[in-house]
Amino acid sequence: MRAHHLVRNSHDLPSTVSQLLASHSFHEDEALKIKPLNDPDDVLGGYQHWCPGCKQRHFIPIPRWGFNGNMEKPTFTPSVKLLRSRYKEGKEIPGTEESYCHYVLTDGILNYQGDCAHELRGTQVPLPDLPDERTDGDKEKG
Repeated sequence: MRAHHLVRNSHDLPSTVSQLLASHSFHEDEALKIKPLNDPDDVLGGYQHWCPGCKQRHFIPIPRWGFNGNMEKPTFTPSVKLLRSRYKEGKEIPGTEESYCHYVLTDGILNYQGDCAHELRGTQVPLPDLPDERTDGDKEKG
């Protein structure tokens, strides 16, 4: 399923994490919904966010996905579908890929699709702040 929203072409966005951060006014104590990630040459590789369904970070590569440029209410198109394969004796079994998380992220809302393997399938959830990297997910464990 593709989200039908007009988004800026990823080529119109800053190409390095340094340029991206310079283009936004962040406060040191400000919580982030998404975090830009770069490669060793500071080229923007994509964004990560917290998935409350999987209780882990997910990565969305750029320019493979379109991004509206809004760090507070991000929209990525098309939908993001994470797959996993089954393994036997440490080797991947070909043709066994299955969806474990599938969502459309629109205006800061995670719209989980029906083929998710977790309890949030079929629901809409506001994109939570990224947890501190030192305590990833501890806030959700209680």
